[in-house]
Amino acid sequence: MVLRSFLPRCARIDAPVCSLVDIRRWSGAYFHWFLDALPRLIAADDHRVRSGERTLVIVPSSLQSWQEESLDLLGVKAEHRLPHHPPRGGGLEVRCLIAGVAQRWQRQGLAPFDAISPWSIRQLAQRFSTAVSIQDGDLTPQRIFLSRRGAPNRNVINEDAVLALLKPHGFVSLRCERLTLRQQISIFRSATHIVAPHGGALTNLIHARGGHLLELFQAHHGVRPEFFQLAAINGLSYRFLLCSNSPGSHDFHVDIDRLREWLAMTL
Repeated sequence: MVLRSFLPRCARIDAPVCSLVDIRRWSGAYFHWFLDALPRLIAADDHRVRSGERTLVIVPSSLQSWQEESLDLLGVKAEHRLPHHPPRGGGLEVRCLIAGVAQRWQRQGLAPFDAISPWSIRQLAQRFSTAVSIQDGDLTPQRIFLSRRGAPNRNVINEDAVLALLKPHGFVSLRCERLTLRQQISIFRSATHIVAPHGGALTNLIHARGGHLLELFQAHHGVRPEFFQLAAINGLSYRFLLCSNSPGSHDFHVDIDRLREWLAMTL
C-alpha cells in the first residue's frame, strides 16, 4: 500500500529566519512596524551572537521608504532580506524560526490595551541612536507641533489659531511624512516640547529624551495609552487634552485657552 500526502509541498529555507510580517498584516503601518515588528530583530541579534549564524529576515515584498531606511540603520542588509510573497499553497518551512515574546497584548472584543516593554524600546532606541549621529542643536527645532494636514482624519480644524499661539514661543510645525527617518530621530531626540494630535508620528517618542508632551484627542475617539507609555519610558512629562469633535467628521477643535494653560505650566 502506498501512502501519499495531498498537502501542498512547503518551500524550505535551511537557515535561521526572523519574520517582520505576520497574519495581522500590521507591518505596513508606521506604529506597528516600530512597536511590533522591529523589536523581533533584538532576538535575531541575540541568536547571531550566541550561534554565529546570520539570521535571514522576512520583510514586506514592497518596502516603504521609512521601512527601507529603518532596516538600513539597523544593519539588515539587502542580501539578508527575504521579500514576503504569500504562498499559493504549502507555506514556508524553516530550520529555525527566531521570535521574541509578544510585548503587546490585545483582548479581542474589548477596547485594546497595549503593554509596551521598556526594555525593548530602550534596546531599539539605542540601536537607532548608534546609527544616527547627533546633529548640531541649532539645526534641530526643540519645540514642535506635529501637523496632520492632508491626513484623512484627526485633523485640527483650528490649526491656524493653534500655530498663532505656539509660534511666538518658538514652536515649528512639522509633517513627519515629509521627513526622512534620520531627520525624525534627530528632531525627537532634541525636542523639549511636543504638541500633537494622536497619530502614528508620535511613534517617534521612541527616540525622545525627556521634555514635555501634550497629546490631542478627539473626544469621541477615546484616550489610548500607547504614547503615554512611550513618554513614561523616556521621561517625558505627559498631559492630554480632549478636544471637541467637528460634526460629521473625525476632525476636532482645540481649546486655545487650555493650550495656553499648558504653555504656562511648561515654558
